[in-house]
Amino acid sequence: MIKNLGSKLSIGILVTTLSILATLANYIGADLAGKGGSHTANARQLLADANREDGLAMQLVILDATTFDGFVVYEGKDDDLAGYFYENLSQPLLKSIDRGDLFDDIYKEEMYAATTELSAKAEDEFAKADEYYAKQGSLSVITLFAALGLSFAGYASLLDEENRLRSIFASIAALALGLILIQFLRVFIF
Repeated sequence: MIKNLGSKLSIGILVTTLSILATLANYIGADLAGKGGSHTANARQLLADANREDGLAMQLVILDATTFDGFVVYEGKDDDLAGYFYENLSQPLLKSIDRGDLFDDIYKEEMYAATTELSAKAEDEFAKADEYYAKQGSLSVITLFAALGLSFAGYASLLDEENRLRSIFASIAALALGLILIQFLRVFIF
C-alpha cells in the first residue's frame, strides 16, 4: 500500500486534494472571520447603547429621588407644591410607593430594563462571534496541515519512484489529508 502511495497518480491526487482543501479552508475561514467581526461590532454597539441607557436610567433614578425629597419636604406644609412633586414622580416609583417599598428591586428592574435587555443582546452577539472565531481557528489548523501535507507531497513528487522516501513522504501527506478531513468533520458536523 505504501508503494502505491508513491505512484505519480497518488501523489498528484494528494497534491490536488490538499490544495483544494487548503483553499477551501482559507476561503471559509475568511468568511467566518467576517461574520465573527460583524457580530463583535454589533455586540460593541449594543454595549454602548446599554451604557447610554444605564446613564439615562441613573439620571431618572436621581430625578425620582430628588423629586421624592421635594414631595417629603412640602408634604403637610404646602399641599400644592407637594402635589406638584408627587405628580412628577415616575410611574415605576409610584408603583413602588404603592407596594410600600420605596425604590425596591422591582423599581430598579423597571428603571434599568433597557440596560438589562441591551446587555443580554450584547452577550448573545459576543457568543455568536466566539462560535465563528472558534470555527475560523479550526480552519487555520486545516490550512497548516494542508501546507505540511503539500510540502511532503511536493517533495515526494521530486524523488525517483525507487526512492523509499517517496513512499514515506507520500504517506505523511496522506496522513495530513486524513487529519484535515477529521478536522473538517469536527468544524462542520460535531
